[in-house]
Amino acid sequence: MRRDFLIAMVSAIALFAGLAGAQTIYSSLGPGETAAARPLPGFTVGGGVLRNDPPGNAGAIGAQSFVTTASATLQRVDAVVKYRYIDGIATGPDDLDLTLAADRNGLPGDAIETIHLIGVMGGIRNAVAVVAAQSVQHPVLRAQTRYWIVLAPPDLLNSAFEWLPSPLKVAAERSASRVGSSPWYPAYDAPLAVAVLGGVEFAPQPSISTNGIVDGASLRAVISPGAWATIFGESLAPLTRPWQESDFHGEVLPVSLEGVSVQIGGNLASVSYVSPTQVNVQAPDDLSLQPLTVQVITAAGPSKVAVANSAQSAPAFFTLGTAPALYVAAVLPDGTLAGRPGLVTGRVSRAVRPGEIIALYGSSLGVTTPVVPAGTMVRAAAPLSDLNGLVVGIGGQQAVIQFAGLVGPGLYQINVVVPDVPDGDQPLTAWLYGQPTQDGVFLTVGRATP
Repeated sequence: MRRDFLIAMVSAIALFAGLAGAQTIYSSLGPGETAAARPLPGFTVGGGVLRNDPPGNAGAIGAQSFVTTASATLQRVDAVVKYRYIDGIATGPDDLDLTLAADRNGLPGDAIETIHLIGVMGGIRNAVAVVAAQSVQHPVLRAQTRYWIVLAPPDLLNSAFEWLPSPLKVAAERSASRVGSSPWYPAYDAPLAVAVLGGVEFAPQPSISTNGIVDGASLRAVISPGAWATIFGESLAPLTRPWQESDFHGEVLPVSLEGVSVQIGGNLASVSYVSPTQVNVQAPDDLSLQPLTVQVITAAGPSKVAVANSAQSAPAFFTLGTAPALYVAAVLPDGTLAGRPGLVTGRVSRAVRPGEIIALYGSSLGVTTPVVPAGTMVRAAAPLSDLNGLVVGIGGQQAVIQFAGLVGPGLYQINVVVPDVPDGDQPLTAWLYGQPTQDGVFLTVGRATP
């Protein structure tokens, strides 16, 4: 190994060891630690923090990605750098910009923090040094997330640096005896010798509340195959968000959001919403194991195993409002909410009239043709295999069912004709082969023209 490289490595490790109150988030300074190399054609960071590398100065920008194992507050980044001073070519100051950037499709994306380092090489030509960039903003790095460290002089045309790769990369390239390329200072194809240090935030392990596993529609203490379930607890997720377009891959629903996953009966469930106190999931189809075990897993570790009640069928309606005034989630053909006026803030709603067709939304309402497996998208409505097994009653009168089937993952739609019942809040119940939906659900009927 080259002497200047060895000295730089020893210096970097010693400097790293002396930092109090910080831990290694990522390092490529020592044996046994590797990083994936990837080509980096001209790129930008943070909309202009760094520019495309100019022709003839191919070694001016160095970048290294890393994935955090735990959430942490960035404290410092150490990098081993050689300043290359060439008369007539590199005449600018020995300054550096070290940027922590987000990942964007495998390349450095938006800048999170840029640390400006002035005179880092002390004006010494062809010097090798350990650059210690102290964070000022101390951004929080999220667990199991890819970030980039990007090093470049502010003046790419008049300054030149070389980025010393990690020891393992050097050893591998030397042993391979690559012809026609330098194993010491490759431009883009070697990981940087860097160490990222931070204060690790030890998040508590997730915990599921007692009786905290319920049906997502009725909130009854039961889980059924393919139905939505809600889990209540503490420290269930680092933040609050529903799923979004980028979480989907083809026809498969995401089984993890923000590093949060859920196992039901030993199988991964699809996750649609996470928050510190609530997680919504679609139960897998196979719930044969008894007792049915549930476990929430985060970057901080798994929760204790909880036990849930299960049933092959647990028909229920999704509802709006708050108990005891729960109203069925339903819409009219024009998309207006079916229910009392002002039922949902920001949405127009009105009472329904006898003879109108409305769409009711529910859960666990029967087998469809074709069968749609849990955890997959529903691209076309799948009607019930046996419509005769379903009965809907409004205000004590049986409603005519025009359609019933699956229209979304775990979401059933029933199109019914409102029977001739009195005005007011009328009780609503459906029976699937004699098994009723939850009590206390209403539909507002009103003959007055809205």
